[in-house]
Amino acid sequence: AAMVAAANALREWRRDDALMMLDQLGADAPDWAEAWNKRAILAFSEDRDEDAVADILRVVELEPRHFGALAGLGQILARHGRAREAIAAFDLALAVNPHLRGLGEMVERLRERERPRLN
Repeated sequence: AAMVAAANALREWRRDDALMMLDQLGADAPDWAEAWNKRAILAFSEDRDEDAVADILRVVELEPRHFGALAGLGQILARHGRAREAIAAFDLALAVNPHLRGLGEMVERLRERERPRLN
């Protein structure tokens, strides 16, 4: 019920309420990966990348095959120009779920940018 309330707050753009609820969920159920993942999504949407990465690392510690968290980590790394690391995170996400929409194309674009060019 608490996760539904937090998700509703997120959907309704009541971010302060959502964060308070997700903080409480993390305290009440510290081993529940999805509570940390929702916190990471909220932080990512607010460009609080350091907080998002901390929560993503907790998610992956609890659930190493959480492809959503791995893909989110890749997005943050790409946003910061860390293409090689982003590709690695995306490749891990795709290894778990090869059907992630658009992720394969994003990896190819990043790889293309990283390829050495001859002048």
